[in-house]
Parts: sequence; structure tokens; C-alpha cells
Amino acid sequence: MIKKYRLHLLLCLLAIGSMAGCITTMPFQKAEPREGKVLAYVFRPESVLSRGTILAVNVNGEKRGLLINNSYIPVYADPGSVEISLHTNDFVKNRYDSMTLQGTKEGDVYFIKADPGLLGAFTLVKLDPGNGMTEISKTQYYPPR
Repeated sequence: MIKKYRLHLLLCLLAIGSMAGCITTMPFQKAEPREGKVLAYVFRPESVLSRGTILAVNVNGEKRGLLINNSYIPVYADPGSVEISLHTNDFVKNRYDSMTLQGTKEGDVYFIKADPGLLGAFTLVKLDPGNGMTEISKTQYYPPR
């Protein structure tokens, strides 16, 4: 009975380990600018805080992608007022933080950091291009499936 249990445990661990290798990641790459659009990189740095929390990134109320630990997504928006918000659950509409970029113009590039805090809190922080590029270069891109 114990040998059978160990065999099943080993097979389960091998299956889980092989699935973990199926996630495609890419190091940071600059996104191509789009005509008539503003580009915002929303990223989440490597952190032991809230590691298992998956964040939905909404731009002007529209879901644009998901952030996991140590990841980024490039999002495009129309110039003007751009609201970026973080959510965790589509059913109960848990909202962590939001920020509005006012007076954006075509071709503008922004770096928005989802800074993890204690007890699962996240704060959106707008970084200057130099610091933003330095911090985001350490993250990975997880293409949507």
C-alpha cells in the first residue's frame, strides 16, 4: 500500500513539474508604438508579498490582461484621460488601486508599477522613464493564450 502511494505521489509530482515548464515567458522587450495611441507598461516586480495573487489590469474599464509575480504587460489607450485599475476577482469586483493619467498625448510612454504591500495590497506608482526602464527590465512577459 505504501509503495503504491509513493508511486502515485511520484507520478503526480512529475505531471505537475512538466506542466510548470509549459508557460512561455520572454524577457522585457520594448513594444512597438501605435499610431494615435498612448503606451503604458504596467508591471509587477519580483516580491515575496502576495506572490500567489493574480491581478487583472483594466484600462478605462476594459480588462487588458493579467499580472503575476515578476511580469509586465504593454497596454495601449487613446490619448486624453487614461484610467488604469487593478482587480483580483471578476465576480465580486475586488479592486486594489487605480490611477488616472491626465492629458496624455499620442506617442507618450508611461511606466506604471503595481507595488505589492502587506496583506495583499497593491499600489499603482507612476515611474519616470529612467527608473521605469531599469525596474521593468527585470520582469518577464507572459503572452496571453
